[in-house]
Amino acid sequence: MTGALMLVSVFLLGNREILNFNTTPGYLFALVLIPLWIVEFRRYRYGTGFVVLSILCLCNGLWLGSYATVDHVVSRATLIGAIALFIGYLLIVMVLLWARRIFPSWVLGLVFGLGMLTSISTKGLAAENFWKFALATPLTIIALALAAGIRAKYGKLGQFVELGVLGTMALMALLFDSRSMFGTLLVVIVLALWQLLPKGKSLRNSLLRSAVTLSLVITAIYNIGTSMALEGLLGQAAQQRSEMQLAMSGSLILGGRPEMMATFSLFAYRPMGYGMGVVPELSDIMVAKEGMASIGYNPDNGYVERFMFGHQFELHSLAADLWVTLGFAGLILAFLLGMACVLWILQNVVSRTATALVIFLAIYTLWNLLFSPFYSALPTLGLAVGLIFNLRKQENQVQGRIASTSWANDAP
Repeated sequence: MTGALMLVSVFLLGNREILNFNTTPGYLFALVLIPLWIVEFRRYRYGTGFVVLSILCLCNGLWLGSYATVDHVVSRATLIGAIALFIGYLLIVMVLLWARRIFPSWVLGLVFGLGMLTSISTKGLAAENFWKFALATPLTIIALALAAGIRAKYGKLGQFVELGVLGTMALMALLFDSRSMFGTLLVVIVLALWQLLPKGKSLRNSLLRSAVTLSLVITAIYNIGTSMALEGLLGQAAQQRSEMQLAMSGSLILGGRPEMMATFSLFAYRPMGYGMGVVPELSDIMVAKEGMASIGYNPDNGYVERFMFGHQFELHSLAADLWVTLGFAGLILAFLLGMACVLWILQNVVSRTATALVIFLAIYTLWNLLFSPFYSALPTLGLAVGLIFNLRKQENQVQGRIASTSWANDAP
């Protein structure tokens, strides 16, 4: 019965059928199950610290919002929606930590991905590019979860299945004009190939070597991807966008995400952040526009007023959104999330235990921290964080005994 509740909850949390104020059926169902999962975080290393920091972030966001009433309007609907989003992220993480008591990561990834698939939209951007904006992420998670299941049973054969899945998804990203997904999958492919090499004798030296190599790999993939885009190998639309972005700012990153300059300008203007529910004022919009204009971007195109500052701050970056709503506490949370992903990748790739599923989620989260809004990044962020936590030593021993009689003995 408990296992069924776990799987149903994970499935519903993957589904994003939005009700009022950014709530979902999954959030409500998880809240009903609070007595079952409320203390599970204590089984994990840094679990208590994660919960304490999350509570501090929420309190700081509420205090900042209250403080901002001196010179800003606080929207009740926006405030409730922001609280619901952050609590929803915490619910995903907490339920996954609970479900890992019985189920391996690949099963939870599979169920969560199926939940995501049941709520994909056919409207908006998805109507223009259904693969890129609707199918790519859930299908990648589902396929990599199945490959991880094969790996858990058949060992090295599963690693080649993972590589086959990654190659297929990278090809689809290439065909459907998804530069960011293509680059993400290339990094995951390199790390998956890396795990086929023999392990080093010294863990410390291997970690240092892996950190340097990972940095070089990401730099090389960025340069290769830029060249491919400019040569038209990623499609004519990607070529035209890349040429325009380079001409505008000299960088695909700044040209493709001018919101970064808006963030830097707002941070210089009000470093403490704004708080939950705060509605942007004209002065905030003008500061952001000046920053965006400094790289040659024309901010007077309606996008800035409608999307970025229509009824709330939307800076198209997970880290920036956490800062603007939660202040310095949110910035610390974003930094620690990034560090957790990097350290998990290094430790598990070096030990040759990392599944392509969790590598993908960690790399995707690193990308989203810089370039995706909190709202759209929330499902994969929660899934990534819920799967990268390591058990405490004593709990790991208990889990090992459970694994001898169940299917809980999966790779990270």
